[in-house]
Amino acid sequence: VQYAMQIILLFVFKNYYFYVIVLPIFTIFNNFVCAYWAKKMFPQYVCRGKISQEMMGGIKKNIKGLFFQKIGWIVLTSSDNIIISTFLGLKLVAMYNNYYCIISALVGVLAVINNSIKPSVGNSLISEPLEKNAADLRKFNFMYLWLISICCVCLVVLFQPFMTIWMGKSLLLPFNFVILLTLQFYVYKNCDILYVYQESAGKWWSARFVPMIAAIVNLSANIFLVRHIGINGVVISTIISFVFVYNIGYMKIVFGEVFHSFKEGKHFFLIHACFLIVTIFNCALVYFICSFIHVSGIIGLILKLVICLVIPNVIMLIVYCKSPEFKMSMIFVKNLVGKVFKRSKS
Repeated sequence: VQYAMQIILLFVFKNYYFYVIVLPIFTIFNNFVCAYWAKKMFPQYVCRGKISQEMMGGIKKNIKGLFFQKIGWIVLTSSDNIIISTFLGLKLVAMYNNYYCIISALVGVLAVINNSIKPSVGNSLISEPLEKNAADLRKFNFMYLWLISICCVCLVVLFQPFMTIWMGKSLLLPFNFVILLTLQFYVYKNCDILYVYQESAGKWWSARFVPMIAAIVNLSANIFLVRHIGINGVVISTIISFVFVYNIGYMKIVFGEVFHSFKEGKHFFLIHACFLIVTIFNCALVYFICSFIHVSGIIGLILKLVICLVIPNVIMLIVYCKSPEFKMSMIFVKNLVGKVFKRSKS
């Protein structure tokens, strides 16, 4: 209803302020509805009594840590547009955001997966032994990296054809920018399962400075590189901050404080290195094959999409079919499909 209202207001009044004011109104309405249904569905849960000072101190400490994390994350992910507009102009900001809109859509889809497994991961961390949780981490990480790899192949091959159909050739950025943006997407999302385990374990205080340090590194590198290599420098800066600060910081927290095993972290790193090599190979191979398809428009885009989905999956199946992570993942998928089938049947 909110989106429909915003579209109608834009078409009728062509006023951005009307569009914006709808958001807080519907946010407040949504909060009231959620509160009403929460009380109606769960009347037995009522806040009363007091908790100990020690527990209150722990809660406040974690809230502060979470606050620092969120602020750092906002600074980290919001500085690129400011740098581009300041040094390169608004036109490049618009062109950059056209590309990043696709990345944001993929990130939104992947966020659904991350949020859906957080409750089960949190429950498992307090009810299952570390060995079981370590095996789950390997399994979830393997399946997630598989999905990320397929997304990267699609981005490399389909970005320019899709942007040509959507925005026209006049608003295309160079192909080397597409390569860098795909690499940024990979390093941005390849450690998502670590963040799931960090949040599920409640290690907010330990990670309070990681996003802020990454934001400072990103901003400093942005200002330096954008002067020398333009918009590509903005993307490279983000890659540097994620690889050398953000991801490494969360690896240290998860494997040092949650699993207490840097040996598990070494295995995690090797899996990621292997996936990166396979992903680069798949991107190059599929791009080479699709270069022989000279059909333009939506038909050509669909043909290339089919190739992007088939060939990388076959190659990764050949590479990983005998790995223990693949076997665990197949068991998990079969059980999940079986449960869904039983529920739908009942």
